[in-house]
Amino acid sequence: SILPTGKLIQHSSIPQHDLCLYIYAGGDASCSIYEDEGCNYNYEKGQYSRIEFNYKDNEGILHISRLKGSYPGQVLKRNFDVVLINRDSAGGLDVQCKHLRTVEYRGLDIEIKL
Repeated sequence: SILPTGKLIQHSSIPQHDLCLYIYAGGDASCSIYEDEGCNYNYEKGQYSRIEFNYKDNEGILHISRLKGSYPGQVLKRNFDVVLINRDSAGGLDVQCKHLRTVEYRGLDIEIKL
């Protein structure tokens, strides 16, 4: 599994600049992050973005896709703290993200060997 987490927010229109990605090893996994303005219906006009995450367990590679789509005020620069959870580093979600690696994301394809 891939579980993206962020800071506690009180309103859906507050963007998450930095996220923690918990990668649970043991099999291939994928997920996506969908974002829009969070305060109107502009997503119905195609104003939203999506980032795809794919983990190949046998290779230990995480692929983060290029940013697809756009909307006013979207986050273009962010950091992903990547945490690999496996038999050697078992653990749950922490209030403080104990990251394995921080990845600077600028909207382009990235492959990371974990």
